[in-house]
Amino acid sequence: MAMKIFTARISLSAILILVVTLFAVAESGTLSGTKEGTMMKDAALIKTGIPPIDAAAPAKTETATFALG
Repeated sequence: MAMKIFTARISLSAILILVVTLFAVAESGTLSGTKEGTMMKDAALIKTGIPPIDAAAPAKTETATFALG
């Protein structure tokens, strides 16, 4: 009986450590990626004067129609 309790506590501790470690890794990756991405977007906006998504848009817009029947 004591061995089962000991094993359960070890298992719960291992899961807790794993969850905390994964959360810390995810949090640190998210913060650095967001900051770098924002800085690159800001630099592109200042350099060209228009947002990158607008710069990538095609010059000529064509439309298409779809008919049912």
